[in-house]
Amino acid sequence: MSQLLKKAASPEVLNHSWKYLKNDRAMWSENISRKEMEKNIVLYLTKLADDLRNGSYKPSNVRFSTITKASGKKRIISAYTLRDKIAQRAVLSVIEEYGEKIFHADSYAYRKGRSIDMAVSKAREYIFCHMEWLVDADIQNFFDEIPHAKLKKTLTKVLPDSGIVKLIHKWIDVGSTKTGIWQKRRGIPQGGLCKALHN
Repeated sequence: MSQLLKKAASPEVLNHSWKYLKNDRAMWSENISRKEMEKNIVLYLTKLADDLRNGSYKPSNVRFSTITKASGKKRIISAYTLRDKIAQRAVLSVIEEYGEKIFHADSYAYRKGRSIDMAVSKAREYIFCHMEWLVDADIQNFFDEIPHAKLKKTLTKVLPDSGIVKLIHKWIDVGSTKTGIWQKRRGIPQGGLCKALHN
């Protein structure tokens, strides 16, 4: 049995994930409303825990919609079910330590216990030490273009638990908006677990 999945499915971790997302108004699953789930929350969270532990968990399809930003650029917005969000939050809480081992010391995005204020403070510290050059870089459409094959290979190297890697692979697969016959699968929904892993 996957030890990390067992930990993610523990009452303590799932309860913490539920508290983190309790104000999220998403549907529990594709055919169960949030209101229906709240009538028997213990049952639904227990079933989620069982599915994670025994490997029968399957993510719901991600719903996509397109919005136009003020700049005129279009952006794809993804919508997960609450069940998937809680599962992802639980998994993230048990794998964060593996990401911390490989992230750069000056990386602040998507990291627990780090903030914009801390990043600004670090920049001021470098300026005080006469490191006066600043390079601002942004990879255009980065999360939309992440190749699945390379991402999966990286996850396998970083995470020592095949069970949890297989689960994340499922999230990667349902989260792609590019599924042409001849097109290599790429792209992950913004706001999902894989974005936090790909710092």
